Amino acid sequence: MATVKHIRLYAEMAHSYNRGVLLGVARYARENPGWDVSFSYDFAPGLTKSPQFAERLPQGILITLNNADLWHELQTLNIPLVNISNLLDPMVPVPLVTVDDFAVGKLAANYFLTRGFRSFAYIGLPKFRFSQKRLEGFAATLASAGLGCQSLPCELRKAPSGERPWDLDKYGDLLRQMPKPMALFGCYDVLASEIAAVIVKLGYVVPDEVAIVGVDDDEIFCGLSCVPMSSIRLPMVQIGYQAASVLAQLMDGQAASAQPILLPPTEVITRRSSDIHVTSDAEVAAVMRYIRQCDGGKINVSDLVKQTKLSRRALEMRFRAALGRSPHQEICRVQMERAAMLLARIDNPTGFANAGGAIDQPDASSLLSHFSSFHPRQYRRRRKPAVPQPQGAQQAQ
Repeated sequence: MATVKHIRLYAEMAHSYNRGVLLGVARYARENPGWDVSFSYDFAPGLTKSPQFAERLPQGILITLNNADLWHELQTLNIPLVNISNLLDPMVPVPLVTVDDFAVGKLAANYFLTRGFRSFAYIGLPKFRFSQKRLEGFAATLASAGLGCQSLPCELRKAPSGERPWDLDKYGDLLRQMPKPMALFGCYDVLASEIAAVIVKLGYVVPDEVAIVGVDDDEIFCGLSCVPMSSIRLPMVQIGYQAASVLAQLMDGQAASAQPILLPPTEVITRRSSDIHVTSDAEVAAVMRYIRQCDGGKINVSDLVKQTKLSRRALEMRFRAALGRSPHQEICRVQMERAAMLLARIDNPTGFANAGGAIDQPDASSLLSHFSSFHPRQYRRRRKPAVPQPQGAQQAQ
């Protein structure tokens, strides 16, 4: 009979990143009998001196390491440990499995560039390494295109319960001075949704004047934002699974890699906060706003022509000149994005991924009548993240 290994897992549960990572750990534990996992979101220096910890020492620890003093305390135990967060700066010498944060920033920059933006800002938490690396990737990619980036550093502060731990209103004057339209990248969804509220309070239209993208694809924060928030989806389940695999190797006496294991971000999920392509053609811009307002619904090119003073032929030509695609293709693109959000809601009825507010769980057959080029089950299978095997992880260069 296999020996049972007691694993301690330390992470807070407020944000979807940690919840996704824990799902990956749980999947690994199900597939590898013999793991007894206990979870806690209460961890700080002095943890190892608690009666509960001393009563049953673990054979391995998975942790969102957020305190260097805690790391020094844990390493004295000589227990295999894997870090699943990129918070500490400077880094500590412990095996790390997380997302490639530089690649996250690069993905955000390329996303905005392909949508025609030339004015950029980044709001982040400079105290944390993940935010630093996302800014580096964002700024480096823009620099390679000959463009700059305005950084809005957000310092955490002690605040009474229920109050925000930061003051974003102080950036009002700076945001007013920046050229519009502008693209704003938030280091994670909570901060992106908070700055969106400030921007709307200043009187700017999102996304027409300011487009915003966050990170984590947290359906609660993205859905409850004042404007449904676009976000970069991360391979959270894969990170948890891979981290558990690395911990298993350590517990078996194998050496860990000296380099962090970094997994690339998955994709940008477009919601209303960034669903725009910058163009100087006012007629095309007006038609694109109309398509967005209709969610690409039951409209056709003839309906679009009625919104302009242009002929159908002129509208077609100006659309291709501005966007590289036809009006019909733009309607189909918005329809497909809307379908993706509705189909995701079939999988997760409690989510807030829909762009148009609260809706009933959609019926797949009705979606098929509008989007017959693919089947909902095929779409969900294609988007479902594969669990990487231990040898499939990419190490940092």
